[in-house]
Amino acid sequence: MLGRTRLRTAGRRCSGAPAPQTQLAGDVDLRTSSPSQLESRGHARNAATELEAFQLFVTTDIMEDIIKRTNARLEHVRKKKEERLEEQTWKKHAHRYQPVTMTEMLAFTGICVLRAFFTDLTLKQVYDAKLGPPAFKATMGAGRYGTLLRYITFDDVTSREERRKGDKFCLIRDIFERFDAGLRVHFSPSECITIDESLLRFRGRCPFRM
Repeated sequence: MLGRTRLRTAGRRCSGAPAPQTQLAGDVDLRTSSPSQLESRGHARNAATELEAFQLFVTTDIMEDIIKRTNARLEHVRKKKEERLEEQTWKKHAHRYQPVTMTEMLAFTGICVLRAFFTDLTLKQVYDAKLGPPAFKATMGAGRYGTLLRYITFDDVTSREERRKGDKFCLIRDIFERFDAGLRVHFSPSECITIDESLLRFRGRCPFRM
């Protein structure tokens, strides 16, 4: 019945039957294509795990720079809090401001990715025994996660003010450009690609337009 339905638009008769399948020149069937036809390049074709794929784009050098800059900021905050807080109070919170290691930063990045699946939950709810997934509590405590989320640093703070005069994107510019370069090296998009977007609520201040 549906296959015989006809519509009249702009003086032409259109059949309701499905349109014939056509294939554009250069289309790639991901199920049957050889590796040379796929979009991945270089070492990306040999990545066997999620971590290996991740480190192609967020390289060890990038992570080491983030760790170095984050630890410098944690050290600065730690000294200020140690001077301001009473000794007993400081001892209860000191572990939150300890230097971050590579293993911990990778774990932090992993639960940040996982956090994207639970945007309807607050940070407190994510760590709740009934509402949140156990992976969060098994990875790191809520206090430590919140501290790293607040003080993670992607640029050199000592030269920030000078760079900010000519670049409003300076806080993330260096890491972003190196990440973007990795995308160009290891991935080449073709016409077989889907582009989507996601809108997230943001109540902070952003000095530039996206």
